[in-house]
Amino acid sequence: MVVVDGGVLAEFLFPVGGVISTLPLPEINRKSAAVRRAMADLGGKLERPWLTFQTLAFTGLPFLRITDKGLADVRRGELVPLIV
Repeated sequence: MVVVDGGVLAEFLFPVGGVISTLPLPEINRKSAAVRRAMADLGGKLERPWLTFQTLAFTGLPFLRITDKGLADVRRGELVPLIV
């Protein structure tokens, strides 16, 4: 969702596990484009915003990742403090 001052500018929901849409492909394309446009109109500079958001919580990469349990150091396999 792209929200400004409580108003929804665009939305594209993924009801299946938060990662899969049940919409037909033409509707997926339309909603995806609307969200990208809304983000760009607000000054977003991400070239591939979906890829960025999908990988934020992906813990299979050897970097620090945000998880549902906190910040994780994937290489060491442990949570790390947010404030050092």
